[in-house]
Amino acid sequence: GYSVEIINALEALTHKEGEEYFDYILRVRANKLAVVVKLADIFDNLDPNRLEKLDPETASRLVAKYGMALGMLN
Repeated sequence: GYSVEIINALEALTHKEGEEYFDYILRVRANKLAVVVKLADIFDNLDPNRLEKLDPETASRLVAKYGMALGMLN
């Protein structure tokens, strides 16, 4: 009952087992709706209140990872 647009976005947003993260981001980038959703997800993951609950090494690694992903999506 969902539109083709929604199904395609969901397909783009599904991180497949064994898929490299940045290959996944490249796939997301090809779908405008998926990009909107993924950007919201990344900004949520970068929320300072969430990051402060992590050890500094993990927080730093995630900030770098998500920063690269944001650059790829914008």
